[in-house]
Amino acid sequence: MRQHWRLVRSGACTAPWNMAVDEAMYRLSAREVVPPTLRLFRWSPPAVSIGRFQEIGVSEIQTYLEHGYPLVRRPTGGLAVLHENDLSYAIVARVGGGGLSTTSRRGLYRQAHEALMDALGALGVRLDLYSGIEERTSAGLCCAVPMHSDLILHGGQKIGGSAQIRGAHTVLQHGCVHAPTTLGSTRFEKEVSKAFERTMGLHLLESDLSPQEVELALYLIEHKYGRNEWNIDGRESPEVARSNA
Repeated sequence: MRQHWRLVRSGACTAPWNMAVDEAMYRLSAREVVPPTLRLFRWSPPAVSIGRFQEIGVSEIQTYLEHGYPLVRRPTGGLAVLHENDLSYAIVARVGGGGLSTTSRRGLYRQAHEALMDALGALGVRLDLYSGIEERTSAGLCCAVPMHSDLILHGGQKIGGSAQIRGAHTVLQHGCVHAPTTLGSTRFEKEVSKAFERTMGLHLLESDLSPQEVELALYLIEHKYGRNEWNIDGRESPEVARSNA
């Protein structure tokens, strides 16, 4: 039996908005206010996202900043990603229910990446899931450090990965794939939603964000994702910490 999930197509949004929406969905899912959701989105203007625990002093990140790219710190881990002509996704659901056939961190990575690989395969792009040696580092660029089940083009180039955060009962996993631009963004996005339905056994019902999610996202931009304390220093404001208690 297929599980009913919400599909949110956000289009191209700013970096603070994208991360604030993902966190808002995650928080409200933990309170069982919103349904399990797949969100598809892009970044405008192009921006750099960094992992929650990453230092910005590394040379690769500084080079992006010198070229004028906006920077946002994700609520999840991982390394720096330049979001330019990529498609991003976010999954928010209750752990052990709501259509998640796996409760393991690794299992959900693989499940989402199999969907993305399926979508690209339907468009004629052949990929592999990385199964080689993993390098543990908190510096540098995500594309240079493949992890198990990351999306790899034939020839070894990494084009997709994900990061995750979990609470007691809820998971947020988001990631992106840098598909060949010749595919066309609309065509690829449609294939991605169909592939998630196939590989995860879902029935996606397209919908907008709820007023509660929009309100919380705006709050998080004001007090977190629009502030240097978080994006540069990785410090969450007392207001945000209290609101999440």
